[in-house]
Amino acid sequence: MRSWDICEVNTDETPIKGVMLRGRIRKFAIKNNLDLLTENASDTENTVRFAVHHGTGGTLLRPKLLGIGYDPGFEDKGVLSKNLRATVLHECYHAVQGWSDENPTMVPTTLLEDGVLEGVATVFEREYGKTTPPWSVYKDDETMHGWLSLVKQQNNDPNSRKYFDYKFGEVKGEKWMLYRLGTWIADKALDSNPGLSITSLASKEAKDIISLAGLTDI
Repeated sequence: MRSWDICEVNTDETPIKGVMLRGRIRKFAIKNNLDLLTENASDTENTVRFAVHHGTGGTLLRPKLLGIGYDPGFEDKGVLSKNLRATVLHECYHAVQGWSDENPTMVPTTLLEDGVLEGVATVFEREYGKTTPPWSVYKDDETMHGWLSLVKQQNNDPNSRKYFDYKFGEVKGEKWMLYRLGTWIADKALDSNPGLSITSLASKEAKDIISLAGLTDI
């Protein structure tokens, strides 16, 4: 149910930094019941990027402030309700991780780490929300190792356009590549360590989850 339109605002003359444009976009979204993610771009001057969501979605704004959005025009209210619950579970997992937009205690430093932290939250969402979101569905191991290699080669800047494409957009005909790759890694970590549960992974850093998945050579 997560579909994103990726947009950006830029200017050639007036500096964007210092005018709190990102905050203004967020306030506009809250006022108009829009779900979006927004960041100041660091790979392009005077640019703010934002991803607008359709369906249900959320973000952990601060450690104790969860933002949830949904499309009131979505026809199947039963499906919408079920996915809203799953979205809350996903974002609450991030709260336990300490990964919030503001004042985070856990911060991914690479695209891969970002994908892993999203992956474990997606597994929690899938298992406890009793849903099978399309961003949780990955392919065979050979294909996933290819995705892993591809993600490792990319710009690690979490505010780059490429980051948004890999996480929310489409790369090589595949949507949600970071989410799906991270889910595969999370499942591998759990399959390789039967004594662990998805809840126990919430306190672990991405690099530790990668190690538990047996991918320490990456």
